[in-house]
Amino acid sequence: MLKQKLLYSLFIILITTISFFSCQTKKSEISQNSESDRIKNSLKDKSDDEIVLDSDPTTEINLKDNKQNFEAFMKIRSSIEGLQTSNQAEESIYYWEGSIYSFISGERSKKLMGMKGFSVSRWIKTDSSRQLMTREVALYTDPKTGEILEKMKNPLLDEKNDSVEVIHVWNNPVNQRFPFNIKENYDQKPKESSVYGIPYSELGQDMVCFYADIFLTYPSLITRKEFPNNVQSDLYQGAELFQFFVKKDDLENPMLTDIPATISWTRIGQWLPFMNMSDRQGYLVYQCRGYKILEGFEGLPQDVKDYVRAKQPVFEHAPTEYSQPNETSWSYFKKVRRGEEMGVGK
Repeated sequence: MLKQKLLYSLFIILITTISFFSCQTKKSEISQNSESDRIKNSLKDKSDDEIVLDSDPTTEINLKDNKQNFEAFMKIRSSIEGLQTSNQAEESIYYWEGSIYSFISGERSKKLMGMKGFSVSRWIKTDSSRQLMTREVALYTDPKTGEILEKMKNPLLDEKNDSVEVIHVWNNPVNQRFPFNIKENYDQKPKESSVYGIPYSELGQDMVCFYADIFLTYPSLITRKEFPNNVQSDLYQGAELFQFFVKKDDLENPMLTDIPATISWTRIGQWLPFMNMSDRQGYLVYQCRGYKILEGFEGLPQDVKDYVRAKQPVFEHAPTEYSQPNETSWSYFKKVRRGEEMGVGK
């Protein structure tokens, strides 16, 4: 009898413990579970021939296979909801924040600015490609208060220098085209198809990191002859280092069309044109971190939403048509300055 009572007590403790930890589910996990339930319900009444999944959901994902790799990355980078029925997916938003530092040989680095930014993207599919269409905003902030800057005194210049006008990042568009032409004999001869695999690392048993280490060298979009006070060189050099961290279970869940992810972004680049650094040697180092906002634009910080709606409300949404060339901080600076010279403002 005593043994039975002891076993019964242990059983009650176990049930209580499980219930406690179940109640600690994070809000983001609840949100994602709701998303899965919504998708399941939407598919419940469809016949098998109406449900189209590019990958076999009954097998473990093989990220060494370029097709499965890229299909997984599509759901990480943006949503694929609606892509099968309309060739255009719903949009998705990443938010990031961090700091920008000076890096000058022989000098102590300084935190010059903070940053709050986001990208809003959507996928479009064609017979031979997948196109990622994006608008991108990055707002420079006061390094101490976090307030969005309109003007700043550049601490790397003489203390008597006047405040410089801050020109934020309003990149419209930032589009990418990925080859995606899958032949019928893909299983036997995958190399005959055109599909792009993304580099990745498996981190333990349950995490995967997709990454892109991009080093840039190309003729500057603004020259020293035209803007001697604003550009270091006629050659632009920099690095953009991206990391996307996801749960392996989410990658292997065929019900998810928009996979949650956290991100890390490091940038090494030249002085920003509005800083008036001329050809002084040195670089900027950006270190930011962020995550995918499943609630869309409304999930962004309030100050970011208010600023975008007041200044450039088109950035609430992703483009709906593919176009080139892409906008950069350099090309946008050139447009602003030329507009000012012509008396048309920004």
